[in-house]
This record gives sequence, structure tokens and C-alpha cells, in this order.
Amino acid sequence: MIQKISVSLLSTLLATFIFFSPELKAESALDDFSLISVMHEGRVKPLGTFAQIKLNELYGKKTISGLSATEWLAEVLFNPKQAYSRKIFRIINNDVKAALSLKAEEKYFTFIEIYTAFGQNQKLISNLFSADPAGLDLTSNQIKDLYNHFSDYMGLSRSFSFFSPEFKEGEKIFSYFDMLSQNKFSSGARNNLSFKKFMEEDAQFDAFTVIQVLSKEDSVWLSPWKALLLGHEQNLQVWERMYQNYSGNPKAFNSEAAKLQQTAGLSQFKAELFIRKHNFIYYALSFYILSFLLLSVYFLKPITFIRSASFTAMLTGGLFHLTLVILRSFILGRPPVTNLYESILFVGLTSVFFASVFEWKRKNSLGLFIGSVLGTVLLFLSIGYEQTGDNLSMIVAVLDTNFWLATHVVTISIGYGCALVASLMAHYYLYRMNKESTHTLAILEKNIHGTVLFALFFTVLGTILGGIWADQSWGRFWGWDPKENGALLICLWLLWITHARLQGRFRKASFAYFTALTSIIVIMAWFGVNLLNVGLHTYGFSSDAARGLFLFSGAEFFILTLLYIAGKKKFLGSLSIENNEESL
Repeated sequence: MIQKISVSLLSTLLATFIFFSPELKAESALDDFSLISVMHEGRVKPLGTFAQIKLNELYGKKTISGLSATEWLAEVLFNPKQAYSRKIFRIINNDVKAALSLKAEEKYFTFIEIYTAFGQNQKLISNLFSADPAGLDLTSNQIKDLYNHFSDYMGLSRSFSFFSPEFKEGEKIFSYFDMLSQNKFSSGARNNLSFKKFMEEDAQFDAFTVIQVLSKEDSVWLSPWKALLLGHEQNLQVWERMYQNYSGNPKAFNSEAAKLQQTAGLSQFKAELFIRKHNFIYYALSFYILSFLLLSVYFLKPITFIRSASFTAMLTGGLFHLTLVILRSFILGRPPVTNLYESILFVGLTSVFFASVFEWKRKNSLGLFIGSVLGTVLLFLSIGYEQTGDNLSMIVAVLDTNFWLATHVVTISIGYGCALVASLMAHYYLYRMNKESTHTLAILEKNIHGTVLFALFFTVLGTILGGIWADQSWGRFWGWDPKENGALLICLWLLWITHARLQGRFRKASFAYFTALTSIIVIMAWFGVNLLNVGLHTYGFSSDAARGLFLFSGAEFFILTLLYIAGKKKFLGSLSIENNEESL
């Protein structure tokens, strides 16, 4: 009965998250428009995703003035004059504002304001782009970034400028597209040619490669202007009707947009927009935090209902987490671990899974503590990578071998998750070593040992499979690459503490202490080797994280050592008292 009540309460909370979240604004009449294919950053993606990435780059948010990202992009493409009046460029640094003579109290600026500012500071911009990048300060680099975003925005807004009626001839007004189709440029009239030259300057922009030109050998993605200049007017006819219908006939606009959708991959596009619309990471994170809070209440007032609710919350968070991983794998058509961001998601899911199994078997709340903590920490870490742009990116070509990817990377990621679970168990042991009975600690020690063996199995197997993969991809089984060395370090560390325990060198507190330090070994092998910026496995980490890694490692070592020394002193003190009593 208690389980059913807790499930009902959490289901109600789940429904509230899904249906009342401000992030879930519908795309209204632009659903079909959002499913058009765009080539961007080496991957064909739905236009809705492209719009979200661009809006986030410029504005730092997912919506603007009540418009979804897709609605905003449609306005930029088909009604740029109105888009130019929206405050879209986000500038935080007051030094940047001062350098460009912008109002210091403002945070967002329109295209027109930025256009005017750059026009008045052309010499500054020229000097910045001609200077040595290594010698530029933060403000100068931010001005350069702003200029690049400005140029990108201008390119988007001029993508279909050839449809805009801008040339007047007598009583009629023609667009570049009209004049080209009516051969008006062939007359050689001076005004016509001047207009032609002026308009074709927009062809320099390549921000919106949405026209796919098929050939017998291959397909090429072009910007609308390049497609027009290369003679592919037929590929632009539907876009012309969309341009004409955008303001006055939304139904016809969406109907034309549907014609541009590609059947192949449409299900993946819908799934991609679904996970971007429903932020599963935040749902999962919310339930992991809820699980931890309920567990904290349970520790203060141990009522079975509260513990059941905490377990249900963790399982609900795990369900969202699992759904995200599965959908990402479906969208990209490959295993769920190919880059650092995905490895964080997968290791977090693995940790929660093993913690859930442990809690289901033991029912002592330790699994709840481990799962809620690791789930929360790793998802918080993943959010930083989620905000950096397209996290559904293409993988490095040499990694594009699904069989070895599915075996090596997934296996070793499971090993990472198991190692972190064992480490957190050992943390708990050190904290409780003088507060629990000898019997309880002995059971916990056996659980830690079993989890270490699980971690050892998967990390050794994953490392061996990685060697086979390296032999297939690079022609050598082992090359002492930093990432390979990191994987080997985890294997050797786990082997060492396992062997020491079996030989009687590590017992109880010592075994727990060195197992707890596994967290440092895993984090340095997982993240730290990328800081070296050498080798074949440095796929996506920045040196900015070095300070955080070293702070974590130092704090972890310091805290664990204090717990170990304090625990040993209390333990030895209690033994001394017992011996004195026996002698009396």
C-alpha cells in the first residue's frame, strides 16, 4: 500500500514537470518547418536543433520575447527587418560595451545597434583581426567573438535576400530572383548590373547550408545563395513559396515546409526535437535530488514510507536517465558512448543501476545514498557539456566502428561506474567505521570487495578490447597513449588493492581507505589524461578544468586521510581500553 501511494505521488510530480515546465513551449504552426534537414558542424540535423543552437549562442536562452527558437529563426530568415529590432546580442562585459560605445546598463542589444557600433569602430575591428591572437586580452577576444556572431547573424538574415523585392523598375519592384528568372541581367543595363553585383555580395555568407544537391556519385550541401548562383533554381522553388506565405498564410507556409522533409531519418529528427523539448537531464536530476532529500529525512525519522518514496524517486530519475541514453543512441544510430559528454551520462546511469540493485538486495539505504549522490553529481557535471552547443555531434572517423565502440567503450564505462560505486561505499565505511557494529562493517567490507571485483572485471575486459580496437584502427595493440595508460592505471590499482586484501596486507579500514581513493584514480584516468592534450584520445576537454580536477583530488585525499587516521585512533583507543579492563 505504501509503495502504491509513493508511486502515485511521484507520478503526479512527474506529470507536473512534463506539462507545466516553461521550457516545453510548442512549435505551433512551425512543426514541419522544424523538421527540415540542415547541414551544420558536419552533421545533418533538424532545423529546430539548428535554431536552438544559434539562439543559445547569441542570446543564451531557449526562447526570446515569447518566440521559440524555430519561430525566431523563421523570422530572421523571412522577415529580417522585424528581427533586426529584437534585442538578440547578449553582452555581459562592460569593457566590451565601453570599447564599442554601447550603453553600460543594457545587457541585450539589437542587430542595428551592433551594426552601428561596428561601423563606428572599423579600425578597432581591423586591428583585432590582424593582431597576434596570443597577445589579445579577454575583452579583445570577446569583441572578436561578438563580431563573428554578428557576421553569422547577418548571413542568416540574408540567406534568402534574393527573394526580397528591392529593385524598382518603373512601377514594378523586382527581387534578384525575379530578375534572374526573367533574364533581366542579360540586357547589360548599368543599374541592373550594379544591383546584381550588390546583391551577390550576400553569397559570401555560408551560415545556412540547407540546400541538398544530389548527384550520381554524392550529395552536396549548399547555402541558398550558392545554390542559386550554381544554377539550382529548382531547389529553391519551395523556399520561394514559403517566403511569400510566411507573413500572411501560416498554413500554406507549413504545408510547403512539409515538402522539404526527408523521409529517411525523419523518426530520428522527431526524437531529437523531443529530447530537446523535454529536458530529460533536468527531470532525472530533479528526482535524484528528491531521492537524496527524502533519504535525509529518513535518516532523521526512519519511516518505511519515506525510504520507499526515496527509492521510487531514484528509480524514476533512472528511468528518465535511461530514456535519454536510449533516444540518443537511436538518433545517432550508434552505441551510447562516443565522447566525454556521453560517457558522463552512461557512467552516471551505470552507477545508479548498480546502486539500485544493491538497495533492492540489501534494503539498508546505502544504495539510495550512493545512487542519488553519484546520479546528481554526474548529471550536474554533464550539464556543463550540454550547454556548449550540439551535444549530438559526429564522432571522430577512426571511432566510427560500431562493433568495437559497443564492446570497448561501453564495457570500460561500466567499469568506471562500478569503481565509483565501490569508492563511495568505501567512503561510507570510513565515515561509519566507529559507529557501526563489527558484523555490519564486515558485511559492508564484503560488499565493497565484490563491487571492486565487478569493476576490475569490466575495466580489464574493456582495456583488452580497447587494445584489439586499436590494432584494428591504428595497426598496434598498445601504444602507451595517455588514455591507454589511464585505463591501465585503474586496472593496476584495483588489482593491487584486491591482491593486498587477499594476502592480508589490507584489512578493514586500510582496504576501505585505498578503495575510496579509487575515485581519484578514475577521475584522473577518465578526465585528467585529456588535459595533456596529446595522444589519440583527447576528444573534448579543456585545460580550464585542470584546476577543478586538482582541487577535487586534493580535497578527496585530505578528507579520506583524516577519516582514516581519526577512525584508526578511535579504534586503537577502544582496543586499549578493552585490554586494560581484561588485565584488571
